Amino acid sequence: MTLTDTRLLARHLRSRVLAPAALALLVAVACALAVAAPRWAAAVHDDALRARLEAAPARTLDVTARTNDRLPGDTDALAAVAERMDRIRAELPEPLRGVLRDARAAESAGPYPVALADPAASGASYRVLPTFVGGIRDEVRFDEGRAPAPVERVDAGDTIDVALSTTAAGQMDWEVGEVRRLELPSGGHGIRLSGTWSPVDTDADVWSHVLSALQANVVEGLAAPEYTATVLLDETSWPAFIDLPGAVELTAWYPVDPAAVTAGEGPALIRQLGEFTSVAQSLGPGSASNGLYFLVSGVEFESGLGQALRQAGDAAAAMDAVLAMTASGPIGVVVAVLVLGARVVFAGRRSALELAAARGASPAVLRTVLAVDGLAIGVPAALVGGLAGLAATPVDVGPAGWILVAVFALTPAALLVSRTGSLSPLRRGRSDLGGPAGARTGRARWVAELLLVVIAVAAAVLLLQRGLQTGAADHGVDLLVAAVPLLAALAVCVVVLRLYPVPLRRLARAAARGRGLVAALGSTRALRDPGAGLAPVLALVVGVAVAVFSGVLLSTVQAGVERASAERVGAELRIEGPALPAATVDAVRAADGVRAIAPVYAVSPTRMGAEGRNTTTNVVVVDVAELAAVQAGFAGRLELPAALTASEDEAGGLPALVSGAVDAFLGGADDARLDGHPLAVVGVHDGVVPFTDRPSWVLIDRADADGIVSTLVPDTILVALDPDADADEVAARLAPLVPDSTISTPEGRSEALRANPTIDGVTVALVAAIVLTSILCAIAVALTLVIGRAPRERLLTVLGTLGIRRRESRALVMWEIAPVAVVAAVFGGLLGAGLPFIVLAGVDLTPFTGGTVQPQVAADPLIMAGVLGAFVVAVAAATWIAVRFTRRAGLAHALREEEEG
Repeated sequence: MTLTDTRLLARHLRSRVLAPAALALLVAVACALAVAAPRWAAAVHDDALRARLEAAPARTLDVTARTNDRLPGDTDALAAVAERMDRIRAELPEPLRGVLRDARAAESAGPYPVALADPAASGASYRVLPTFVGGIRDEVRFDEGRAPAPVERVDAGDTIDVALSTTAAGQMDWEVGEVRRLELPSGGHGIRLSGTWSPVDTDADVWSHVLSALQANVVEGLAAPEYTATVLLDETSWPAFIDLPGAVELTAWYPVDPAAVTAGEGPALIRQLGEFTSVAQSLGPGSASNGLYFLVSGVEFESGLGQALRQAGDAAAAMDAVLAMTASGPIGVVVAVLVLGARVVFAGRRSALELAAARGASPAVLRTVLAVDGLAIGVPAALVGGLAGLAATPVDVGPAGWILVAVFALTPAALLVSRTGSLSPLRRGRSDLGGPAGARTGRARWVAELLLVVIAVAAAVLLLQRGLQTGAADHGVDLLVAAVPLLAALAVCVVVLRLYPVPLRRLARAAARGRGLVAALGSTRALRDPGAGLAPVLALVVGVAVAVFSGVLLSTVQAGVERASAERVGAELRIEGPALPAATVDAVRAADGVRAIAPVYAVSPTRMGAEGRNTTTNVVVVDVAELAAVQAGFAGRLELPAALTASEDEAGGLPALVSGAVDAFLGGADDARLDGHPLAVVGVHDGVVPFTDRPSWVLIDRADADGIVSTLVPDTILVALDPDADADEVAARLAPLVPDSTISTPEGRSEALRANPTIDGVTVALVAAIVLTSILCAIAVALTLVIGRAPRERLLTVLGTLGIRRRESRALVMWEIAPVAVVAAVFGGLLGAGLPFIVLAGVDLTPFTGGTVQPQVAADPLIMAGVLGAFVVAVAAATWIAVRFTRRAGLAHALREEEEG
């Protein structure tokens, strides 16, 4: 029975399925990664943004308005404000409306002094902030006593019931039922503590806006400690207190729901939030103290959410830039491996197609057969891979990645069709007689290679000249940064293909003069064999370069995290909290394991001016000698100029170390002044410091602080440990001495930074790039050896009849790949080591390190050894497998076949 064309094509597609199946698997994996990578990156961005928002105080994120207007004398005044705000929210666009929860409002007055019945019974002074909070009954539970009853009217001599948190009541030594005297400008009232409460949820946003509610604010270091606490009254009692003298403050806010914010909506949220906060809003009717009504209007909202979104966007953009430039290399390796895989498939189809050509099949028919073959391999594999990547990652980022899927789906067909020109057996020639691979001097090839090198050099120069780009969230992925690694790798491939035959030719000549067959024959075949073409060289060069580059980048990020953490902590231990009295400082100094301490005596906002310009900066007061002793030998120490301890006459003014921001403001002015004192800048530090997060600061010695800072009560202490002391043990020992403070170490801060989803995502991506490129390099080596299997087996069969041993046969196989692998490893390693100095000129890594200065390029010896070891093992394993399964063809078969086919 005569087979139809369709059945013949089906039989053709079913034959030799192993190589097509392997190529289909490569396409499926590439498509899965192409779809999953952007979706995984978006999930990491969402996690990082959510972690950032959850770590920030609600007071800084919530959309908040504050005004000194008084609400009208209605019992539901606070509820009316919240209802008005909810109507405003309902008119906001998405996604802003969806991230704002129900509005809240609170009105407070004061603070007012409170006197004990017996003032001599306590050496402390007390103040209270009478506060009315909408919906407060659902936020607290009473531990003792009862909630204040609603009050309709307060007359002279009446006693007012208030409630305090249990913690604040303990701080103020105030017992439930005790009456104290509230001192008002208009006269005094009795004030009775009716009950004490605890919050239902200490993390609720209300406690971030109603300050001093959970615990009293304490100011120490003066003649006597002063306690200020918020006292809660029934929210419906506001009309009875509308005429409270002094300032009042209405606080109204929309709580932000961090779980509703996604990184993809960040730009839209920033824009909508900016539009909303730039327009004044009316919150309803208000009242002056004389009873005249007016609108609480002209109120402007503000929020730190926009700044947090911008910071998260910059971190996400930096991560995307790292992913893009890291991924560009593996994409090139994948293409090279697909080219090799297509060559293997074509080799298996070649005999049948040549027979069809000999029997009259036209080139168009042959191209159609190969196109159908390629589409049958690529399209189903691409679809399966894309759907697998879709199912593996939950975040929807639209069509991103599917363009690559379409390209990979068509790649096998395009590669197979491109080889139809060599299907006539009458035109088949020996490809190893055309000279060494890479040495052919066709004009078109020379022009293409020269153009590629010029483009790669130009891209690198542009990147270096442009410099570091910050605020990358506004621009998306930097295509120049993403392209430079792959362009550089292609340029190096050109150099390798042109230069590596030179030493190999000399080696072949030297081996030919010797007595050994293996070296002479192996070097000659390596020189003349076209198997060492662009595809395997590209795979190996890019693979090694990406692996080394990823290792260097990983080392750089880790070293940057450790450096920034050390600089931020400032010592082996740092204690940070509320004001630390002298007795506490002395107790810390005397603790076991503590070698020295350096208290930060003040961080105080102070006016600074130069050349008629004025600003506010933070004056940091330390004892320079104490700080130098604590930071001696510490990796993150601050360079303290000796002139800091000089007199004003010697320095020509108040000697100070300033931040880069202050130095930029002063601009070298000769008339710089700090709070009216002539300022002499003796040093500039542009980086992280352990004293403040603000970019503008001036550090002076404690001896020069008189007249500039009024109170020297530290809230931060830097601690140096004894040489044999354990930081965790000392921290546990110090914790009871500073119960309300935070004790941190550089190691602990580094661990916290590494737990950040962005840094964790970059680490995963870099490790994945190293593993993926190592596997792809191994596949490229194996495919290269598979392509040359048929002529190799015939050669080994003939040599076997001449007495060559199995070990020598395997050595000949090693010669096929060893020269290319060695040269590619050397050039790829050099490229990978040099790329960070180029591409990091345009990628800001500070969002990963937590610092303010770009970290220096670093190479961890252990990481680099692991990277190169993984590559060597992968390539060696692939080569060993190919050598192990190399066999000799039958002699009769070998003699019938052509030398190469």
